[in-house]
Amino acid sequence: MENVSDIRARMQEALWQEGREQGRRFMTRWCQMVMEVERDVFLCCGHHERSAARRGHRNGYERRYLGTSYGRLGLRAPRVRGTERPFHTRLWDAYQRRHRQVEAAVEAWVAAGCSTRAVVDVMTETFGHVVSPATVSRIVAKMDAELAAWRSRPLERSYRVLWLDGKHGSLRKRGRKAWKRGRKTKGVLLVAWGLRHDGREELVDFQAFEGEERYEVWEAFLTRLWERGVRSWNRWDEHLELIVTDGHPGLEAALAMVYPTTPVQRCRFHKIQNLADHLRDRTHRAALLASASEVWEGVQTAAEAEARLQRWAERWRGLEPEAVANFLEGFDRTLTYLTVAPALRVRVGTTNPIERFLGEVEKATDHVPVWENARSWERHLWVLWKRLKRRSYRPTRPRPEFTRTS
Repeated sequence: MENVSDIRARMQEALWQEGREQGRRFMTRWCQMVMEVERDVFLCCGHHERSAARRGHRNGYERRYLGTSYGRLGLRAPRVRGTERPFHTRLWDAYQRRHRQVEAAVEAWVAAGCSTRAVVDVMTETFGHVVSPATVSRIVAKMDAELAAWRSRPLERSYRVLWLDGKHGSLRKRGRKAWKRGRKTKGVLLVAWGLRHDGREELVDFQAFEGEERYEVWEAFLTRLWERGVRSWNRWDEHLELIVTDGHPGLEAALAMVYPTTPVQRCRFHKIQNLADHLRDRTHRAALLASASEVWEGVQTAAEAEARLQRWAERWRGLEPEAVANFLEGFDRTLTYLTVAPALRVRVGTTNPIERFLGEVEKATDHVPVWENARSWERHLWVLWKRLKRRSYRPTRPRPEFTRTS
């Protein structure tokens, strides 16, 4: 005998199923009505109406099916004859079989790591109509074409600041031998985030590579940016003022090769993190890190920061000689942000903008432990970026006094 909870669940499912069916029927009637009105306007004459302004004649209907979020709509598309140009409804494009919302859902599921067959099953359960695996593959190919066009767009209007960082992950290792199937290898996703001269921040480019984060992949990535137009100077007299990094040795070496004249700012937050990794006594960790972060607080010149640094080193050198020596090494590269306009310094001292964007990527890809290949990783990031753009995503809020010439 069924209990009350099971009966209530079945009733709720039946009600929602009936609501979806009623919505599908309403959308079918509405689309049919809109197409009939469109044909009357196109012919300049209503049904069974005689008029000197008539431009053609009705020619029956043809059966059309349109996949929507309400389900698969069976429609009778009107036809005409005797006109100079063909009649076509504005409800869908020529040869379109699915609403764009359905294609967006397919893109999201594919980018989330679902296989082609899994997407077909989810589409059937969610929208109530079947999409073939071949259709899913065509939608994915269209998405890859959009990504390729975006990644090949010219970048002649240079950026004022460029943030660079890499995100590590795992890729499935492929091989001809059966014992290699299912094994995984390391991968890295290189990302460039830019601040334009008009104050807008945006994703510049990204690319996934197999292997670890090293000099060769960074050089290839930066060389591609240079060839597409991200250069130190351009013909509009706009120049790249600063490049912000986390201090990775391979990235630093690649920047010295591709952008030798552009100042490089090392992230202050990563500098503090490296200091914490070299501590031998954790009891004074909080006090030491807090005093180290005060070295940059409110400074206006590099000389002022250097004076604070020496006082800090004298205070802690006796307790943590190794950590202090590590903090002093390359400290001048964390002061490069003082060379830009004061209104911009608060935004470029760290890699926070790109770290926040990578945080969005982390939340969206947390359920994918291993990517099938580098292309699937890039595909997911592309879908995520399109979704963030529709939400007018901005990782940081610009100061009111920030202007083009500040």
